[in-house]
Amino acid sequence: MALVSKWRFSGIGLVAINPNNASLSPADTLAQMVKRSTTRGYNFAYLKDADGAVARSYGAVCTPHAFVLDSHRRIVYHGRIDDSRMGPA
Repeated sequence: MALVSKWRFSGIGLVAINPNNASLSPADTLAQMVKRSTTRGYNFAYLKDADGAVARSYGAVCTPHAFVLDSHRRIVYHGRIDDSRMGPA
């Protein structure tokens, strides 16, 4: 959320896509995702990749796995954002 706030006026955006299997992880159902987004006040789109096709097409191997795309939608970075998906304590 800090990255979105910092870069919001530069034309850079963020989209989070959750490919986790909801039958294996009940916290990753669409309903729980909506609740999480609302509770935490996400300032970015938080989408469900129901069948994991998007994650597979990009080669995601962990959660979270970040991808930075340029204006031509080419991957210019992929990997970690930082060490904590929850942010600073």
